[in-house]
Amino acid sequence: MLFLLLTACTSTDGGDAFNAGSGRYDAPGWGDTSEDTAEGGDTSEHDPDGDPGAPIFTDVSGKWSDYPDAGVVLVVTATYTDEGDDIDGGTCYIDATFNGEDANFDTTVGSSDGDGCKAVEGSFIFAIQELDDSLTTLVEFQVKDSSGNVSKLESVEVAAQ
Repeated sequence: MLFLLLTACTSTDGGDAFNAGSGRYDAPGWGDTSEDTAEGGDTSEHDPDGDPGAPIFTDVSGKWSDYPDAGVVLVVTATYTDEGDDIDGGTCYIDATFNGEDANFDTTVGSSDGDGCKAVEGSFIFAIQELDDSLTTLVEFQVKDSSGNVSKLESVEVAAQ
């Protein structure tokens, strides 16, 4: 099984926080153009079901797991389909919320060893270390594939141990 660990770092500026109205799709860096964010504000309309051709995630789950040399980590897994078969090389946007704090990550989606979200033959996985497993944690993520199609916002709440 391929596995990665993202080290948690809390964000206090809210710059990478999810946009409450439509997910992080509308946040800077999510592929918006200068034309749709000029003076009048963001005019992009994100499909709540994800862009056509974007990866589709099912069976999303999360749990705390104890791994040798890493300690207790929060692991998120899912099954995915990708019509364009272009999830590899995309970007995974992850927010973890716990006890009023946020940890935010933008990482590469890959199918080989190294840091990032792993997507191999319909299985998707990432793990976050250095979180407090005594706190219930909400994890939200979206994936922008290498063609720029953004998936639906997915979320999973992992109960405290």
